[in-house]
Amino acid sequence: MSNATLFLAIKNGGGAIGISPSMPAFSGHLTNDEMAGLVSYIRGFCAEPEPRTDSIIIPSARR
Repeated sequence: MSNATLFLAIKNGGGAIGISPSMPAFSGHLTNDEMAGLVSYIRGFCAEPEPRTDSIIIPSARR
């Protein structure tokens, strides 16, 4: 998932990027700079840098 997609998920909620709408939007609580900082913080947990594309597969909880 790209940094831009992470930012959109934080800003507009999970439903904005096609994942769980249970994740709320934080646009009313965080500034753009704070959300960008959060993306950097989250990316710090990744072993590899930002992927080149957003072609991700999110496993479904239902089988």
